[in-house]
Amino acid sequence: MTPRRPTPVVDVTVIMPAYRAAATIGRALTSIARQSALPVRVIVVDDGSDDGTAAEVERHRETLGAIELTLLRQANRGPGAARNLALANAKTELVAFLDSDDEWTPEKLARVLPAMADPAAVLVFHDMIVVDGDRERRTNGVRHFRRGPDVYAALFERGFIATSTVVARTGVLRDIGGFEASLPAGQDYELWLRIARDHGTGIFVVAEPLTRYHVVPGSITSDVQRRRICALRIAARHAPQLSARTGGSIRVVAKRAAIISYEAWAGYWRRGDRLSAISALCKFPLAFAAIISGET
Repeated sequence: MTPRRPTPVVDVTVIMPAYRAAATIGRALTSIARQSALPVRVIVVDDGSDDGTAAEVERHRETLGAIELTLLRQANRGPGAARNLALANAKTELVAFLDSDDEWTPEKLARVLPAMADPAAVLVFHDMIVVDGDRERRTNGVRHFRRGPDVYAALFERGFIATSTVVARTGVLRDIGGFEASLPAGQDYELWLRIARDHGTGIFVVAEPLTRYHVVPGSITSDVQRRRICALRIAARHAPQLSARTGGSIRVVAKRAAIISYEAWAGYWRRGDRLSAISALCKFPLAFAAIISGET
């Protein structure tokens, strides 16, 4: 009988913010424990939960085996602040992000880490499977990433980097300022934009769906109006920099405004709020004007 080879351990810290995640965080932690290449540490930040999230994390400490588990707690300040706290406590060169309601496929770390072996690599991401009830679909961030020569313009137009797919260099994330905690939503997208602006050639992609992203009712992602407002704020913040960089930002801004309006329409439509859905589409000119003027 051939002896079983030990599972390799890689110099990665997994960062996981958690808010009222008792029902899902066990699945997320189990997916880390099942990796074919194990991270050395997981940092969970309980962001003021009142549903037994911390107890559920402790219950899965044994599941993680030799992986070091650190549980930090803070008053509810949002996922950006939670991720920043974990980032400040990370000691490894690389960090990987996994939200408490998502999960990785077993080969996730083993498949993406070779890309980070390139000294020029700052961030690597990949596609994912979106699970919405009984429906599943694959994202195609690879196609959007390769659409044009400037990843900053491409990412400004369409946010195709999902946080639970990202592995990045710890030092670069700290140096660039971490997550913008004042944003109620979209803190991750705004950080990836800054990375693309300053380190665009260091963003790599793996063309495989290595994360299962679960749509959870009531999550930040499903809060349509909050997402729309934050998306407009982020676009207004970056539009001047995009213009100075490319000289052709009007077309890209118009596309971004259209995408923000469409995503709001789709979010309201799925909730059965037809009136708000139609209103969101009609607000496209206002969205475009708000981005251009910076008045969001």
